[in-house]
Amino acid sequence: KELHLTFAHTVHIVYIIKPDNFWQKQRTSIGSQKYKFETSLMSVGTLCKSVDPGQLTLDFDGSLPYDHNTWIELRLAIEEFAACSNNMLDQLEGLRQEVGGTEFAEDVGGAKAAVEKHKQLHNRLSSPGL
Repeated sequence: KELHLTFAHTVHIVYIIKPDNFWQKQRTSIGSQKYKFETSLMSVGTLCKSVDPGQLTLDFDGSLPYDHNTWIELRLAIEEFAACSNNMLDQLEGLRQEVGGTEFAEDVGGAKAAVEKHKQLHNRLSSPGL
């Protein structure tokens, strides 16, 4: 269902490994009829005939190296990077709005306040940690 919702136009075929349990078989056969891509129910042995063994992990009689712990570590690092990037984007957007909001002073006191505000903003932008 997730493949259909997310990748319906880019997935052309889905290989489903034959389930061992009767109820799983029923659920698989009913669910596969409502998708825009082709589904093929097959055994692990037959899968190697349809898919290059270099694209299959050892679990499916292939030769693709895969370490789940490494995958988890990489996924967590990517998610942390994405969160930090989004945080930085929010900060930059706030600074963009602050810099873009030009107010003109009507008197000398207002001009001095604007120059002081500009100095503070310059110092914030110049600091390494933002």
